[in-house]
Order: sequence, then C-alpha cells, then structure tokens
Amino acid sequence: EKLCRWSHVGWQGSLLGRLIPEPLQMASITIGGPLFDLSFVRQALFDRACVAPSSIAPPIFQHTSVKFESSRELLEATKDGAQFVKVSTTGLSVVWSA
Repeated sequence: EKLCRWSHVGWQGSLLGRLIPEPLQMASITIGGPLFDLSFVRQALFDRACVAPSSIAPPIFQHTSVKFESSRELLEATKDGAQFVKVSTTGLSVVWSA
C-alpha cells in the first residue's frame, strides 16, 4: 500500500515536501528473488492507484539475481552441511538507496 501511494504522491515525506515543490519520484525499483513477475509487480506497486491515465511516469521495475546480503534465501542456505534456522519475514522492510 505505502509503496504504491508513494509512487504517486512522492517519496519525500512532509518535512522535505515543504522545501521541495515537486514530488520526488523513483526512477527504478529493483526486486530480487525467484518470484518476480513484471506485470504483477507493476500492478501492485503502481497501476492499481491509477483511476485514469496519469501524468506521473511509473518507475522502471527490474529483477536481479544478485543475492542480497540479508535475504531470507541466503540466511537459510546450508553452510558446511548444517541447516540454518528458518528466518521469519515479520518486521523486515524495504531498503532503498539513491
């Protein structure tokens, strides 16, 4: 919900919004993992908030096979024959950088 809303109203927050007249828009969003589906991601993170054609350009949605250091798949991977404890996704967040 938040990512979809921020894609339309901007990522700047209320304080920075007072200093910058135009909304900050993401140029691209990169998603890792084996379950990437471009049409689903675009619908979930941008299109479902559009009632009519929007003047806001959607970000470019990209997939990567690079293993994120703290990904659940990497943390649960076997090492030296020992299985690590299953990692809960509760409390995880999206990390972005500019």
